[in-house]
Amino acid sequence: IVRRSQVLHSVELAEICAALTAAHVLISWQWELEVLSQNLVYGSECTKDFDALVKVSDGNRIKGFAIEFERTAKGTARYGDLRKVLDAANGVDTILYLTPDPSILYLLAVELRSVNKRIGLALSRAFRSSLLSTNVLTNTSANDVVTFREFLFG
Repeated sequence: IVRRSQVLHSVELAEICAALTAAHVLISWQWELEVLSQNLVYGSECTKDFDALVKVSDGNRIKGFAIEFERTAKGTARYGDLRKVLDAANGVDTILYLTPDPSILYLLAVELRSVNKRIGLALSRAFRSSLLSTNVLTNTSANDVVTFREFLFG
């Protein structure tokens, strides 16, 4: 049985994938089910079942990253568990967290600040419309705000 929240989650991810495709920056997109399957069958180096593993191009360079879409806030204990999983995740050093809600974005910024991966946070609506030009809040100690292009490609 599929819950409504799962459908909305999947629709949002499909819209993000479509926006990247329409802008001709998407190189590859692996859906969560593909990531999960690889992790189970092949013992893949990616130990977290991210919502998507993505590769994009800025016209000159190609870079991969994980996408997580957070529709609803979780409890403090769940974020503690998530920090441990993200810290232990192999194969991914850059994660883009997208959310529809500014309050969840700031909650994520606080909860994920100490994760030893590069994390960018943005509103999903802004990302769909601006893509590589989207301003992202980072999990650096200064909580820098940079464009996703700068965050991803340096």
